[in-house]
Amino acid sequence: MADHYAVESYEHDLLADLAKYGDDFLVNEDIADLNEVLYEQQEAGAEIGEDESYGTDDPDSVSKPSPPITAKSDQASLFRLPVLLQLMRNVFMNNGEQDHLNWHHIQPVLEDSSEPAIYKSALEDLNTIVGNLIRRLVQATIFQTMTRLRAGDSSRSDWTPLAAIREVDVHQAVYLLNMKPNWHHYWADAVERNHLAVYSDSKKYQDGRPGKKFGYRLTSGEVRKELVGEFHETPDHSDHEDVDDLEEDIADVMEDSDVFTDDGVPSDHSSETANSDSEAGPSRPGGRKRKRALTPRAFARSEDKYLEVMDQHHSMQEEVRLWRSLGLDPPQELSDPKPNDLEGPRARLEPSKAKPWRDTIDYCNDWELGFGVPKESEFLDMDREGCRASLSYFRVIQSSKYFDRTTTSVTMKITALLMLASMAMANAIADPANQKRCKGKEVECRGDDIYICKNGIWQHDKTCDGSKGKGGNGKGGSSNGSKGQCRNGKCQGHN
Repeated sequence: MADHYAVESYEHDLLADLAKYGDDFLVNEDIADLNEVLYEQQEAGAEIGEDESYGTDDPDSVSKPSPPITAKSDQASLFRLPVLLQLMRNVFMNNGEQDHLNWHHIQPVLEDSSEPAIYKSALEDLNTIVGNLIRRLVQATIFQTMTRLRAGDSSRSDWTPLAAIREVDVHQAVYLLNMKPNWHHYWADAVERNHLAVYSDSKKYQDGRPGKKFGYRLTSGEVRKELVGEFHETPDHSDHEDVDDLEEDIADVMEDSDVFTDDGVPSDHSSETANSDSEAGPSRPGGRKRKRALTPRAFARSEDKYLEVMDQHHSMQEEVRLWRSLGLDPPQELSDPKPNDLEGPRARLEPSKAKPWRDTIDYCNDWELGFGVPKESEFLDMDREGCRASLSYFRVIQSSKYFDRTTTSVTMKITALLMLASMAMANAIADPANQKRCKGKEVECRGDDIYICKNGIWQHDKTCDGSKGKGGNGKGGSSNGSKGQCRNGKCQGHN
């Protein structure tokens, strides 16, 4: 049933392409070669016409129109169609181990096409996708360039911007678009994925191995070394290293004084430095790379890659289970999967989430730190000092010129009155005993403290320390304290 639906879907797409493009709905090798010839003719005609326009000095002369050239397709201007079909024949549809993925062992769908070909509608879709990606990349690069120039404008007072896109702008745009710039790794992975046999005619591989007329067959490690440049480098490691190097390069360029020049012209020194950096590559001999925590974007990308690998691993396990439930032996690539040693990324945890500190820490009051319980007299002394400071501050304001009727504004007077009201309210709240008004020269005891009535308000006079001895009578004694206990408004000794 599934094969029947697949055939019906294919026939429907075939009829739709025939109705839209006619007999040229399929781009095979012959049509690709024709488009290549038309492309070369048009390029040659454009160069000849440009040379004739520059070589003509007579303004009255009329240039003869060049012979008409058959217009090529828009896709041919972006892709080299013969090269695209060659990649399909030699790489993407040329699996060395699985026959159902090799075009040599598949029966052709169309009788007039014995080699890989591509529908014109699929070529248009591919052209649209590539065009949109290029447009986004150009826009992101321009945006990064403007951001870099504005950052330099805000940090420098005397500079002239160099209106040019630098290599670091392109790298940052590729990084922001989450694109993979390592095309060397892509082709190395394609060789391993399709189990291709790669040959080389280099003399360094003439080590006694059997060869053919077009070269010597390379191992997978030698292929990766030729395509990538490093024998033991893995794609995952290189991606993280490139991201770290890119972040360092961006920080270095933003702080580099050669980003902007005083004359608007790049100096020879900066160009030589750029060339030397490009030749040296990402390696930094003699330096020690710092280990930095993953940025949120890098962590998200690493997490997606880890989840994708785990999902693929579970899918393979489920497929093996289905094969065995049907009583069939699973394919070799499913029965012997590669060991998965990929670890999930570790995000940088906040200090509050790093350890379960709430289980080992209890709340502690201020008076539990070994200083003892504060005495009531300490609160009263602090309140008395606050009132004294507030009154002295108000007297300074009142005696100054700002409180004069001729120069003081209404706002200043209201502010001073509100300050006095707030001090009186704070005094009443701090000492509830002051809420009780007094008259005359009354004296009373409050514990070991003696309070006297002054101006209708209870005020602290002295403190009895509670020790044995002759008590004071409240007159002429020290206000810091007298021996004895407070009784009837006086410090009296023990009987």
